[in-house]
Amino acid sequence: MFEADADEDDVSVSFPVEFVVRGTPVSLSNSGRSKNEWQSNVLNGARSVVPEHKWASSKPLSITIYDFPEESAKGDVDNIVKWIQDALKPGIILDDSQIVRVVAQRFLPADLTKLEKPGSEYPELVAKALALADPPFVFVRLNSNPLGEAQ
Repeated sequence: MFEADADEDDVSVSFPVEFVVRGTPVSLSNSGRSKNEWQSNVLNGARSVVPEHKWASSKPLSITIYDFPEESAKGDVDNIVKWIQDALKPGIILDDSQIVRVVAQRFLPADLTKLEKPGSEYPELVAKALALADPPFVFVRLNSNPLGEAQ
């Protein structure tokens, strides 16, 4: 039971929220069991960093989605966004209309090899994602700063 004098920070989601969903994402064209399994995996990934006792956020948010397939990916990168957003409600967010900025990118193994040139480093979020898991996986970052890197 929630106590009236409880600290709001104890029940509010703290941003940024970053998590990994292992496996290959399901695209918008898929339906049925694979969609439900994928959305369950997304919510489980989010719940690994946001406990269930936290209130879903109502803030405007940005979402960054990085897809790291094992090999060449099937489908368009933009088709995975909707299922991920839908999986986050109502547990993490109240409604996907809160997402006011979306960054989605796929990093194929060949892309990662190009980024590994001597003297260069992965961009910070890519390095963070790769430190968390090996492909195939999807890295998701929710931020309460809707402008994100666009500032």
